[in-house]
Amino acid sequence: KPVAVKEDKSFLVMELAEHGELFSRVIDKGNLDEPEAKVYFAQIMGALDFLHGRGIAHRDLKLENVLLDAQDNCKICDFGLAHQYDFDASGKMIKTTLRDICGSKSYAAPEVLAGRGYDGFATDVWSCGICLFAMLAGFFPLDGANASDWRFTRVVQAVADRKSLTHTIFSFYQRPCVLSDEAAALIDAMMSVYPQSRASVADVLHSAWLCGRDKCAPLVAPAQRYLKEIQGNAYEADGAPQYRHAYFLEAGANTLGLQMSMDILEDESFAPVAPVYRTAQLMADMPPLTRQRARTGSALTSLLQ
Repeated sequence: KPVAVKEDKSFLVMELAEHGELFSRVIDKGNLDEPEAKVYFAQIMGALDFLHGRGIAHRDLKLENVLLDAQDNCKICDFGLAHQYDFDASGKMIKTTLRDICGSKSYAAPEVLAGRGYDGFATDVWSCGICLFAMLAGFFPLDGANASDWRFTRVVQAVADRKSLTHTIFSFYQRPCVLSDEAAALIDAMMSVYPQSRASVADVLHSAWLCGRDKCAPLVAPAQRYLKEIQGNAYEADGAPQYRHAYFLEAGANTLGLQMSMDILEDESFAPVAPVYRTAQLMADMPPLTRQRARTGSALTSLLQ
């Protein structure tokens, strides 16, 4: 809502995100350890649950579009590509197939890039899976989710062979997967190349990685309206614990993040893509974490050719 209008200009006063983008936090550290990533990711998925419950598909979820306030609470921003589904007279959401190609290259789901129609909620889950992988590993799992990227072709085959997508991606670089089994399983579920078998937001919120098994510990609820609202509306999923606030697994995982587990190269020729290549000692074929501009239609697909 504009707070002032002068001639043809509207002036807005918006909340200041004092700690900047989550993207910058990941770049500064190289990658996040799992306890820290859980705190952010639980908030992101809680916000996404709020949006989807109101028929809104974001369609451009990425680390750059998650802002951090002074208390490091997450704020999702940039709804320029969002789609809002209609509701019928009874209040039931009308889920029409979306066909416009949009998003950011490394975060866009395969069905979006293929131009064959898609469910906006399922594509949001894919993008969040990319965000989680990037936070934990310090690099993008794919350059783009279509046949122009050799990684995607091999990932599709791995899924057909019932292999872990996450472990397959790490194997490209002859490195063991440094993520916990629960984290890898969640990423596998969120990045299913087949949208009909992809995890839902509720699946993610009730996952072993976010809730743990016997090690579930509640976060102090951030002072965010959408999370407060969610807390007043418990999930009704059969057999699932009611979700009233975010959870994270207590510290104690035996794995180290990529940043901590590998030596840093001294070769300054890698500086333009530091800390990713330099930290991981990997070939330049690894997709580095770079800022990505949202695009639509052929402007997006042309980047993948």
